[in-house]
Amino acid sequence: MMPRRILLSALCLAFLFSVSSAEDPLRCFVCGKKIKGAYIEYEGKIVCTQACLGALLPKCGTCGQPVSAGKGLKGEYLKHNGRYYCSQECFEQSLPKCGTCGKPVKGGLKDQEGKLYCCRDCYRQSLPKCAICGQPMEAWTEIADHRYCQACAKLPRCLGCQLPGAEVELDDGRTICKKCLEGAVVDQAEAQRIFDQVRKDMADRLKLKTEHEIGLKLVDARELSGVVGHRTMHENGYYHYKGTVEQGSGRVLSAEYRIYVLSHLSPERLRDVAAHELAHDINQARYPNVAGAKHKQAVEGFAQYLSAVMNKHWGQEALNTDKLNVVDPDYVKGFQKFLELDRDGGMKAVLDHMAKLNSADARSKNRR
Repeated sequence: MMPRRILLSALCLAFLFSVSSAEDPLRCFVCGKKIKGAYIEYEGKIVCTQACLGALLPKCGTCGQPVSAGKGLKGEYLKHNGRYYCSQECFEQSLPKCGTCGKPVKGGLKDQEGKLYCCRDCYRQSLPKCAICGQPMEAWTEIADHRYCQACAKLPRCLGCQLPGAEVELDDGRTICKKCLEGAVVDQAEAQRIFDQVRKDMADRLKLKTEHEIGLKLVDARELSGVVGHRTMHENGYYHYKGTVEQGSGRVLSAEYRIYVLSHLSPERLRDVAAHELAHDINQARYPNVAGAKHKQAVEGFAQYLSAVMNKHWGQEALNTDKLNVVDPDYVKGFQKFLELDRDGGMKAVLDHMAKLNSADARSKNRR
C-alpha cells in the first residue's frame, strides 16, 4: 500500500496561536516554563515555542526529526503502516531493499525465502543457474549437489562421476565427461599395477588371500557382456573360475582364474571393483560351497562388504554409498546383512557366518 502524503495544516495537527494573559500565566507542556504572551496550542497541549512544538509532533521513522522540520516541503509528511516520514527520501530509505540491486522495493516480487526484488530481471538474476548451460532456473533437478535445468538433466550421464553432460561417447556406447576421461584407466599395464597393489593391501589389511594365479583383463562393456553371458548395466567387473575336481578325493586337477574389469574407470573405482572381484576369489577358496543362485545374497554381500572395508582403508569411503543404491536387490540386501554382522561382531562375525553357511551346505550335499 502506498503512503499517504498529508499536509500538516489540513489535519488535527493544526496549531492555535493565542495570547496568555499576565493575570493567568500558563506553563509550556514541554519545557514547563511560564508563558507570557503568545503561545501555541496543539491537540489540547500548550507550548511556548516552535521548538517545543516540534517535541510534540510525530518523528520521522528514518531520520528522527519532527515531521515539520524534515527534508520535505514545509508542512508535508508521509504516513505508511503507522509510521511517519518527513520526506519522500526518508520514506524510500525505510523500504526493504532489492535482493539483487539494492534499490528500494515498492511492491516488486518475493521469492520462496521471502526476499524481495524490484523487477523481474533482478529476480531472475537471483535464481540458481544450471550447472551446464548457465541459464536461471525456477525449477530444476538436483543431482549430487549440482542443479540442472530440465533439458540438461536429460543429457547422457558420465560413467565416472554419474553427472549429466558427458561429452565423449566410447566405442561400446558408454559416455564419459572430459574431466573423468583425463584420469580414467585405459592402459592394461596401469590396471595390472593397481590390481596387484589391491591384492597386496587386502592380504596385509584383512589377512585374507589366495595363492591363485589370477589373470586380469581390461575390457569394454561389449566384451564384459559377452563374458557374463548377458548385457550388464550395473556391473563393472566379473570373476571367472573354471576348475576340474577329481571325484572322490576332491582334489583340484585344473583351475582357471580370471578377473575382467571395465576400462575407463577412475583409479579409485578400479580399486573398489578389484577388491570386490578378489573377494569372490577368497570366497571360492575358503567357502566353495557358498556359491550359485541359492547363495547369491551371501556371495555378493560378502564381496561388497570386503571392498567397503578396503575403501575405508584407502580413504575413498564415499564409494560405499553407491553400494546401497545398486539396481540388483541381492547386492543391497547382502551388503546390509554383512554390515549388520560387522556391527555386532566385526570381521570375525562376518567370517564365522560364511564358514557356517559353507559347512551347512556341505552337510546338505553329503546327505544327498
